[in-house]
Amino acid sequence: MENTVTYRYPGVRPFAETDSDVFFGRKEDVSKLYKLIMLEKTVILFGKSGQGKSSILNAGILPMLKDKKASQRFQYFPIDIRVGKVEGKEESPLKKLILKLNELLPDTEESAFLEDYCQPDSLWLHIKRKQSIEHHRFILIFDQFEEFFAYKEKDQFTFRWELAEILTTEIPQHLHENMDKMSEANQLFLSKHFDVKIVFAIRSDRLSLFHSIKDAIPCIFNGQYEIKGLRHEQAKEAIIEPARINDEKFTIHTFEYDPASLNIILSELTGIQEDGKETIEAFHLQIICQGCEIKIEDKLKKGEIDAVINVEDLPEFKNLYEQYYTRQIERLPGNLKGQAQEFLEHEFIFEDERTGEKRRLSVDGNILRRKIAETGVKEDLLAILENSFLIRREANSVGGFNYEISHDTILEPILKERDKRVLHAFMDKYYKVLLKKVRRKTTQKLIAGGMLILLVSWFLAWKWDPLYFNYITYMNSGEKRTKPVIKHNDKLNAVVSYLTDDLKNAAKQINHDTSILPWESSQIIAALNKEVSDSAKEDFYQLTSGKIDANQCCCWNERKNEKDLGVTGWVTSSIGILGLLKDYPCNSIDSLMSYQLEDGSWSMVPIEKNLTKYGSTYATCHVLRALHNNLPNISDVTYRRKVEQSINAGAEWLLKNRFGTTPALWNDYPKVKNYESLLCKSLSGLAIHTLNIIRYATPELNRNWLSNLKKSEDTTDIGYRERSGMLYQTSASRVYYGDFTRHLLIPWIIIATVDAYKDGNFEQQVAANMHLNKILERLNKETIADYPYFTKAEILIALRTLQGNGFSFN
Repeated sequence: MENTVTYRYPGVRPFAETDSDVFFGRKEDVSKLYKLIMLEKTVILFGKSGQGKSSILNAGILPMLKDKKASQRFQYFPIDIRVGKVEGKEESPLKKLILKLNELLPDTEESAFLEDYCQPDSLWLHIKRKQSIEHHRFILIFDQFEEFFAYKEKDQFTFRWELAEILTTEIPQHLHENMDKMSEANQLFLSKHFDVKIVFAIRSDRLSLFHSIKDAIPCIFNGQYEIKGLRHEQAKEAIIEPARINDEKFTIHTFEYDPASLNIILSELTGIQEDGKETIEAFHLQIICQGCEIKIEDKLKKGEIDAVINVEDLPEFKNLYEQYYTRQIERLPGNLKGQAQEFLEHEFIFEDERTGEKRRLSVDGNILRRKIAETGVKEDLLAILENSFLIRREANSVGGFNYEISHDTILEPILKERDKRVLHAFMDKYYKVLLKKVRRKTTQKLIAGGMLILLVSWFLAWKWDPLYFNYITYMNSGEKRTKPVIKHNDKLNAVVSYLTDDLKNAAKQINHDTSILPWESSQIIAALNKEVSDSAKEDFYQLTSGKIDANQCCCWNERKNEKDLGVTGWVTSSIGILGLLKDYPCNSIDSLMSYQLEDGSWSMVPIEKNLTKYGSTYATCHVLRALHNNLPNISDVTYRRKVEQSINAGAEWLLKNRFGTTPALWNDYPKVKNYESLLCKSLSGLAIHTLNIIRYATPELNRNWLSNLKKSEDTTDIGYRERSGMLYQTSASRVYYGDFTRHLLIPWIIIATVDAYKDGNFEQQVAANMHLNKILERLNKETIADYPYFTKAEILIALRTLQGNGFSFN
């Protein structure tokens, strides 16, 4: 069943190439982007979701590339493709691209000899085999390229280097080496070079993902074009002009907007961009205008002829996406509404259990039809949903179609409707349990039970957050209940992306900016972890190896002439992450173990082993992390056992020196008189994390930590720091060392809570989710922009731990 409903305004779906005649308001953007594409080898088109990236490519750029009247040097053959995963198919992005090439163009006969010299999955080979007099200039257009980064690293690695080869290599080396085996005709064919350009379209909040491609394509960021919201004059054109086009393919006649309705649309949709300019999001405009067109269509069905949109015809502007989704569902046949909703919710949305990210799934049509048949639905549900513009289809490489939800922005309305239904089921169950208990009691207690129900009803009506987190924690039962639930993942991802980029720039300054000391550089390395560049590793090594005191204690310091074991723990831990221990002129692991006090703890500075009252929680935790992080680099069994014994003694000291009625709290100096009552939440979080990574934390200890979260913190300021205050004295008169270390509070609470979450009961997990989300609500890039690098590094470690994505702080 073909999609027979044609509106001038596409609503949630992007403009298609066939919609170029009604694509207005972007003439300037199309012209600038086209010129940039002609100038650069690679171009990144980026912008917020809903600004019209796909539309500008489909209805703007593709028609220009296919215009035979264009100058010959500007004639490129476009290969428009999405490399996102398709549910039910295990295809790599490289295979998808090769299949698309073979679908669009045949292999030339004169290129057949290349099969004897090239690997069958070589992208260069497949491009070269399409080269002819007519086709020797190609543009690869990758829309929604953020989907690419969901593939395994192996697939990403292969794909980016294959792209690099077609961009930079005229003749691969292995072909050069076999030239003498080729005929003159074959050599002549090889000498004719093809030209490739690549356009990537991606959401602006995912732009930083291209850093992972820079190793293969260093120029990847050279050509960038940001698409922004429509200016008022552009928006007017996009509203008015399509309605004036007369074509039989449209469902209704031409129409106009009266001045009042036009002004309301413009004023209601106007927003302020980051640069302070007033703009209108193209996606919002298309939804409103399609609603107006449908309004006239509904009147026509009733026999009314109306050619003017006035104020009464305008849809509501509040909750635009929710109303659009509700409106489209309501227009479905009554018997299909519920089935359509469940089908959209279950088949087209992927929820990443590690990150909480939700995204559209592209699903093979044959798989979907089998599932529809299993439900007993006789109607062509796919065609009905497509006609309602709730899903869209795209031809695949095997002659069928893949289907997906029309646009990212209706994911949330779909999930909200799903959550409402599940919430109702949850509340039904909740009330039934209450009523069951009440009915077992006497009449007197029945009255008390009724009062209880009234109180519960009041609670549910007014305490939304507790209800929401009770519900969402309940939903994430079973295996999913091993990590916290994040309400606003987009915000978390945006801050993580900002901090990652900022610290990558900071990593470039290691060993070049004298203000970045070994301690701070080690935190930057730990925060970036697997994303540390080779040059940053080398700079870190040069800085730290140059600052080490190899002759005395093999330590580093924060302040001049004070050997700091806490700092040495940080640096040695990052050395372990990078696997560089053997490259240093002395072994800091040996040094750290030699300064372990008699009771198993470490102090902040090297002191006599019997001065155990200066055993420091901070120093002990960071030394334990350092020893643990270097275990994978130690191959000698005897030496490894010695390190493990040192770790065991330190862990035992931590477990013996807890405080509180639910013992999961520490202060910095448990053995110092009048100091033990000063509990320090930041160090307690550090201790919980340390005991978890060295596998000494018990489920009971983790539950105790979560119980403390119910006593809500005074602050959710992620930059707030607690402070130690200890004077080391070797005699009654001499102060040997002053410890005034300031400890970040919130990052260590986040890290410890993520570590402990898996062992919590339902009530504790609800409390943890509420507390973590309260912190995230107050988090923003502007707040942390001016923090020093070491603060940003600890914040990023905490947020990446919360985010998941395989990040591990060890």
